[in-house]
Amino acid sequence: MDPNPKPKILLLQQQQQTLTLDDRISNLPDEILCHILSFLPTKYAAGTSTLSTRWKHLFAFIPKLSLDFDDSLLLNPHIDKDNNPTSLATFAIFIYNVMIVVYTNDLHIYRFSLKCQRDYDCLSHDGDSLVATWVHLALSREVRDLSVQVDNYNKDNEKDSILFPGQLFYCWSVMRVTISGRFFLDVPTVVFMPNLRSIFLDRVKFPNGEAVQSLIRGCLFLERFGLESCEFEELEVLEISSTKLKHLMVIDCKWDGEYEFVLDVPNLAYLLYQADGIAYDYPVKNLSSVREADLDIRITWDQLQDDSPHYEDTAFEFVAACLNVETLCLSQKSLLAIHQYWQSKKPTFCNLTTLKLGIDDCGWFLLASLLESSPNLEVLGFTEGFTSCSLFPEFVSCVTKHEPQCLSSHLRKVMIEDFTGDEYELNVVEFFLKNAKVLREVEIDCNLCLADDKKLSLISKCSPICELVFT
Repeated sequence: MDPNPKPKILLLQQQQQTLTLDDRISNLPDEILCHILSFLPTKYAAGTSTLSTRWKHLFAFIPKLSLDFDDSLLLNPHIDKDNNPTSLATFAIFIYNVMIVVYTNDLHIYRFSLKCQRDYDCLSHDGDSLVATWVHLALSREVRDLSVQVDNYNKDNEKDSILFPGQLFYCWSVMRVTISGRFFLDVPTVVFMPNLRSIFLDRVKFPNGEAVQSLIRGCLFLERFGLESCEFEELEVLEISSTKLKHLMVIDCKWDGEYEFVLDVPNLAYLLYQADGIAYDYPVKNLSSVREADLDIRITWDQLQDDSPHYEDTAFEFVAACLNVETLCLSQKSLLAIHQYWQSKKPTFCNLTTLKLGIDDCGWFLLASLLESSPNLEVLGFTEGFTSCSLFPEFVSCVTKHEPQCLSSHLRKVMIEDFTGDEYELNVVEFFLKNAKVLREVEIDCNLCLADDKKLSLISKCSPICELVFT
């Protein structure tokens, strides 16, 4: 028996104190703990509730509660490759458990994000979509930021879609909406979303064009609107009319047959429009406020074969309506669609300072007129490289006869992407170095060898301060 037990007792007391001190985090105030949890994904923030009673449901009291449900973080990609009901149920139960905490404590959700790579509706016994139910629960908690992304939904029936909860169209609290996946938006005639500022829709389906206008009409303060790869069951007129809209994107939406694309957006600042085919008509009521336009109007083969020049005229009038832009991006296909009418009508873009082009032979044919139409141009970019330069000599001949004002007094930068160093490309660089009198920089995106680099550096320059920059 130890004659002096005090050292052992003291040692045990010190160890107990050490263990107590090690859990200093739990002793922090709730406000600080909630702030720490706000930086964690929902999976880990909710997982802290199992640590002790001190942490139970603490995550639900995070200021501006953000719920981020992503099945890629919960399901093992190597084990759960198929729609295994047990694995799917794990994710579904996790969502329901979190939402029970939210409802039990009568909490509001600031941001709700749902990303699903699997089809969870196979778990439903009443035919209702579980995804739609989860979204409905979030909308009932006065959500401000809603993001829903569903991939690989019902792969066996690509025509099937999830009916998005109609509750969305009367949600007064939501400010930002992003919906991506095979959802059907049955937009009512009357929509009331007074606080919505931004909505982006990807791969959703509408019954008709009127549904889009009803949606926009019910969002009194909508500033950003985007459609990408959306489908329409019927479409005669797609009208986007709003006095508040500042940012608009319409990208590769799908519809069959002829249609009109009507724009009445007097305060629009940015326009991105990409379409495989030219609309039958573009009744543009107001695009005078647009400061940046990115246009990729891809005329189809059938439209090119049309005996009448209707489609080319329509495409030209649409581009010309952006008369006050400061930055204009035109794809190769856009130049093909507008080149005939641009040559004859030659609109003037007095405010244009940045022009970015995808250029081929048709583009060289048109470039001289584009430079002439842009007297204050400062930046010229070739964003798709040079697929062909066989008509480049014609461009040089036109510019030599009628020198554009921008070449002599404003053009300061030329940007070339996908530069390969071929002889005809070197001729393009040489032209601008020798003819742009106030040029300051030629930026070339390439993988040139040192010999090509040296060859470019030896070209004489009209502007002594011009530098070649390789990226």
